[in-house]
Amino acid sequence: MKLSLGRRRGSELAAIGRGKKDTLKGMHLEDFVRLGGVTPFVLPPELAPGDILIPTCMHAAAAFILNYGLKTPGLFKVPGNPTTIYALYDYYQKQFEEKNEPVVQTISLAKLPSHIRYNVHDVTHLLKKLLYCIPGGLLGSPDVFQALYNIHSFISPDPSLGDHISSKVKPRMIALALASINLHSRISLICAVFGLLRAVSLASDFEMEPRLRDPHETLTAMKEDALSIIFGPLLLGDKSDQILVPENEDRGGLLHPKPVPTTNATPKLSKYTGRHGSTNTKMQTGQAKRAALVCEMLISSWEDICYQLKKI
Repeated sequence: MKLSLGRRRGSELAAIGRGKKDTLKGMHLEDFVRLGGVTPFVLPPELAPGDILIPTCMHAAAAFILNYGLKTPGLFKVPGNPTTIYALYDYYQKQFEEKNEPVVQTISLAKLPSHIRYNVHDVTHLLKKLLYCIPGGLLGSPDVFQALYNIHSFISPDPSLGDHISSKVKPRMIALALASINLHSRISLICAVFGLLRAVSLASDFEMEPRLRDPHETLTAMKEDALSIIFGPLLLGDKSDQILVPENEDRGGLLHPKPVPTTNATPKLSKYTGRHGSTNTKMQTGQAKRAALVCEMLISSWEDICYQLKKI
């Protein structure tokens, strides 16, 4: 798995509109809902645990991708036009600025602006930019991430239980971890995003079947591993640096608060800057890898996870 695509994902999103107004960055999901309203996001039944209501601005982008972009090569990977992406972003940003009070009607009509010319790659980056704004990312909690990573790392099928029961253990535990999130709107957004990503992966499978004779076509196939590299950094967002990769991998990816710099550091430490820089790079690579592993687990198992969520 190539991680170079994932390490800079956050900085690439931050660069969109750099130096321009950004009032949505750091806006809590509750405020997206309170000020912008929500819209039902309709997925195929096997990809949704029930009714899904997500912020209207995010629904506009996600619904466009679901309806018109699933078969687009390089979806979520091919860069859009930064000027167009910021224009779309600013369109919703201004809507939030104009609303100083909660919306009267919680269910809002979601559609992209008609006065801006855009393509599907612009819209995919708009969705990622909006998700990037949310403090704590999609999951919101390093504890939830830790639970999911531990499930990925330590829960394996038990042959003694039989395939029928054993195959349900991991999806059941994932569903319980997601259900532990205490904000319903966050669970809905998680279900919308991973339902969409699973739909992209399945569409990629279908599209690749008649093209297997051409090896170059696999470069544009957006499978679970490629999507996980892109969306891994969005699992925890600005809390991604709390994933501490220990020197002893047997400890299993524990999460700790990032260290606070000491005030008695001396200039003599400057000669070690290269060593520290290398350590930080290894840490970031390890964090990106763990986030991608969790993300890939969620995408590839999403139908089974949805089934278990329905039973909770």
